[in-house]
Amino acid sequence: MKKVYGVLAVFLAAVTFLSCKVESSGGGGGTSEPTPELNGIELTNETRVKLNSIKQGDDVKLCFRETWTDGSTKDIDYNLCSSDFKIAIKEGTKFATIKGNVLSAKSAGSVKISVTYKEKYSTEFKIEVKGVAPSEVVLTSIKITPISTIAVGSTATLKVTATYSDGTSKDVSSSVVFESSNKSFATINGTTLTGVAEGEVTITATYEKKSDSIPVKVYKTVPGKTLSKIAIDPPNVSLPTGTNIEFKIKATYSNGDTEDVSKVAVCEIDIKEAGSLDGNKFTAASVPKDTIVTLTASYKYDGTTKTAIATITVIKDSTIPTDGTGNIGFNFGTATAPTKIEITSGTSVAKGGTLTLITKATYSNGTSVEVFPTYESSNTSVATVDGITLKGISAGTATITATYTEAGTTKTASVTITVTEGGSNTGSGSISVDFGSLC
Repeated sequence: MKKVYGVLAVFLAAVTFLSCKVESSGGGGGTSEPTPELNGIELTNETRVKLNSIKQGDDVKLCFRETWTDGSTKDIDYNLCSSDFKIAIKEGTKFATIKGNVLSAKSAGSVKISVTYKEKYSTEFKIEVKGVAPSEVVLTSIKITPISTIAVGSTATLKVTATYSDGTSKDVSSSVVFESSNKSFATINGTTLTGVAEGEVTITATYEKKSDSIPVKVYKTVPGKTLSKIAIDPPNVSLPTGTNIEFKIKATYSNGDTEDVSKVAVCEIDIKEAGSLDGNKFTAASVPKDTIVTLTASYKYDGTTKTAIATITVIKDSTIPTDGTGNIGFNFGTATAPTKIEITSGTSVAKGGTLTLITKATYSNGTSVEVFPTYESSNTSVATVDGITLKGISAGTATITATYTEAGTTKTASVTITVTEGGSNTGSGSISVDFGSLC
């Protein structure tokens, strides 16, 4: 048994080291080999393949790996290291959204994502969200119309809206399966919610494998007690890209009572491109200029609804350039075009092996971004390309050509790939440790 625990301890220590590896500080006594150091991050190849074929309605979990000076790569467990990341959409906010490390494609268009790791290492990439044919339209999400409170003995009608990959939406309330987290506090019959006893419950709706939840407070009416006002704390705040804040919302009643209603108050923002809102938590997006967002909170008690507002200043992302005319906005991806592209992945692969093709585009302002072009092989008897995955067929050489179009400008790049006889070889020239999906 001790041996089993010993092996388990070693394994867990290894996973922790690989998942959130500590940067080397150099030094180290008496070795002639330099100590490897962390020098950047990049997308995992599995994520690249998914992004290459992303279409509206898709959700893609963005997974990353560290790159080290000795040529090795180590997968990052985002769940353990989420506080080390800042992920934001820099262009194309109307085409996709980011929550945590999950990218949700809303409609066809170009999207640019910026990622910063440990406030020091960064990467950027551009993707093209593809449209879907009418026959391929799928359900992307459902949303319950929020209800902050319900009195004991009273009822409320639940409403659920479904949104589809073509941007359409419809009321599906009558087809939804509802569930109350505590039937001692609230019950549901069809779409009717009934308050039973004082307490807080979570109402969950499920429809065609999609779900949404809302918190609801069940209260007992007190004669003569009315809602006087609500207030948001802080009333004014400034946030840089990628940072967030949870607002506190306090209710004051006519009898002098006060109560924290942060979790059940209904919050909304007026400029959705400037950030995302999850309950009472706001996360700032990447914006090209300082943007003032108004957050409105509302709370209902015994037939009276009160509202309050807070002002959020989302600070300009200094890495976003203008289009050269002084015009800036939330979606300006067509204002710039690449000056060149370059295939940066390996140049050799073993027969029967695969190689993930990677291309970067360079722009006139000097920025370099990973992009997803189309690829073509000059000799399919030697190497074939499926999306961004090259496969070695037989020994020999083949020229791989990448073609990328942006802002009406098309750029091409080529590389000669050598397919060798021998064992499996990704041709990446790096050492990669893979424990499966760590995201």
